[in-house]
Amino acid sequence: MNLLTARTQVRFLTDDSDVNPLVSDAEIDAALRSAQAEVWALVISAGVNIYQQTATVSSDAQGRVDLASLKPVKVGTVSLLQGNYRTTVSPCRQMDWSMPVQQVQQLSISYVPRVAFPANDAAEFVWSLTSTLAPTLDKLVCAIAASEVWVRTGERPNAVIEQRKSELSIAAVSQTNIPSFTVVSTSAGSRYPRNSKAPYQWVAVQQDLIQLVYPG
Repeated sequence: MNLLTARTQVRFLTDDSDVNPLVSDAEIDAALRSAQAEVWALVISAGVNIYQQTATVSSDAQGRVDLASLKPVKVGTVSLLQGNYRTTVSPCRQMDWSMPVQQVQQLSISYVPRVAFPANDAAEFVWSLTSTLAPTLDKLVCAIAASEVWVRTGERPNAVIEQRKSELSIAAVSQTNIPSFTVVSTSAGSRYPRNSKAPYQWVAVQQDLIQLVYPG
């Protein structure tokens, strides 16, 4: 769904599509921007995994990992990559580490990216990746924006819009998770190494930057 389509849908829901609209395009865009952030927060708080991505990154010689290119809103699993071995690097609080890791490390990071508002009328709302289709989230964005725009006109909440918003919110949350499964070993000894924990942890230094550290 591109921005123009979303704006048109909001006008349809609020019955404000005549030649003399009560609400400007700029006001609708502001409502859509707010709605997009609300929808993304909703699916993330619901334990989202269908929109989760994985990337391989390297730290610098001081153990710092720059995630600016990924723009994560949430970092999930961080794993140390050493040949065919993968070990889990657990998160750490700012006050619970003793010293930084002073070496380059290769890591695999699962994350949920931030969403960006469409740059122009023809630009699409992107959920995680440009190839990810999420019509329920598109519709929910429009419903939330329409609800906000309706109230801005001085009207009492529209029952139809509020009902639709509630239905789409439930649908969005129910679609955020994909089934998972557990592999159970059939023998005591396996030639495949088990996942283990790394000797160090990671701590969030600032937005888009994490530091590998030794626990205190």
